Amino acid sequence: MIAEHVHGKDAWHRHQGQRVVEYQQALQTVSDPLLGWTTVDGRQFYVRQFRNMKGSVSLDRISAKALANYAGIAGRLLAKGHARTSGASMIAGYLGRGANVDEAMATFARAYADQTEADHEALLKAVKSGRLEMAEGE
Repeated sequence: MIAEHVHGKDAWHRHQGQRVVEYQQALQTVSDPLLGWTTVDGRQFYVRQFRNMKGSVSLDRISAKALANYAGIAGRLLAKGHARTSGASMIAGYLGRGANVDEAMATFARAYADQTEADHEALLKAVKSGRLEMAEGE
């Protein structure tokens, strides 16, 4: 098994857990000290800390303005992480000096959000019709 959708058929990681770990370490300023990978019964896994005991934001209790600020901070941190990887120069080369990158990304994000909402609606219909079972959770 290789990450064909990410690297094509010539992916250089033979172990998918290793691929996940290496990219997490490249993207995160400080990564989980227990991050690793293993194979159990022929299946590839990545290993991480069970509970990170870090704070979280309760999104169901946040105002629209605070959510927008939170999303902006998260986006900047994600961009900073990606800028630290070797892929940053490849992305810059691909994008060139085009002024419409932000519009293209926004268009993609809107389409992705629409697809996510459509998928969720289809999931709800499948549960309601009995085609899928749903387990109540937290």
